[in-house]
Amino acid sequence: LFGSSLSSAASTPYNLVSDDGSSYTNLVVQTSTTTLLSGSPANIQILYEGYGVSDVASGQIGPLLGIVADPEQLLNPQSIVVRFFLYLDPGNIGFTPQVDSISIGFDEAPPTP
Repeated sequence: LFGSSLSSAASTPYNLVSDDGSSYTNLVVQTSTTTLLSGSPANIQILYEGYGVSDVASGQIGPLLGIVADPEQLLNPQSIVVRFFLYLDPGNIGFTPQVDSISIGFDEAPPTP
């Protein structure tokens, strides 16, 4: 994929807050499910940026926890940004991905033994 044309996009920060405004704890972000209109999933890369709880202002993005390809590696994120990298397939334009929808799940992490 190196040397291929690249398009990229990033989500706005998604804060994991309950209806009453309180933050969730002990969360695990699940790998996204991406639906493509066309193209090959081999030509898309998704990275997840996890952020902790802000110690400056409630509801704001806190310190960076890391940028990973596997979102389950993020430990207790309170906010995430998802970055999408779409690579042009110069040999076959039909394999260049066009994203229709993306779904990302969250779940409570199992208790540590």
